[in-house]
Amino acid sequence: MNSDRDKNIENKKRIQNDIFEEGADLRKDLKFLGLTVNKGADYQRAIQEEPNASVIFLEHLQKPYSQLTHELIARTLAYSKVPIANEMLDVFESIENESVRWEIANTVLILNKSAPKALKVDTSRLKVYFEDEKYQKSISPFIEIISKHEGKESISFLCSLLDMKFESTTSERSIISATLIALGNLKAVDTLEKVRKFASHSDSWIRGKAKSALKKIEKAKEQVK
Repeated sequence: MNSDRDKNIENKKRIQNDIFEEGADLRKDLKFLGLTVNKGADYQRAIQEEPNASVIFLEHLQKPYSQLTHELIARTLAYSKVPIANEMLDVFESIENESVRWEIANTVLILNKSAPKALKVDTSRLKVYFEDEKYQKSISPFIEIISKHEGKESISFLCSLLDMKFESTTSERSIISATLIALGNLKAVDTLEKVRKFASHSDSWIRGKAKSALKKIEKAKEQVK
């Protein structure tokens, strides 16, 4: 047992070292800004200390690194002090790897929360991604942005997501779950019966999100009476 645990620890260290070594050019560019990175955790400090570092990270997000390095860069950009959510969407469209795209989408969600109103992402742009099957596995974070930005006006769009045709069970789980959470938070009483159907879904994760949403919606409906 200990042998397996030791092997896992060693393998994790090896992967971390490989990612760090792959980022040599990124560290070199950051050094021109006076930023020294001695370990992976220093990337977060660097982007928080120097606003111009965000531009460098964005440039390197588009370079031919491995998936793990791209994911690290995308997560680091979530700490940017500069509002770059819209620029992140440009990169999102150019990336083919689904896992990296999801990390970018999640970073856009985080950045959008703190962005000035004038610099928040255009929700009409986000909705277009839901029309393209290739984005299905990576767009669930956009549902929260749309629902919070548009409020009750997003309910019709959210309901349309519950009727989507999905290219995989992974896509279905992520999009349906995020949509149910959004409808619950909006206390969308008119969607009660539509949400109720998912309380008996074959996927236990979706069933759980549906039941949580139902509690919020039913409570809101009682308060309206």
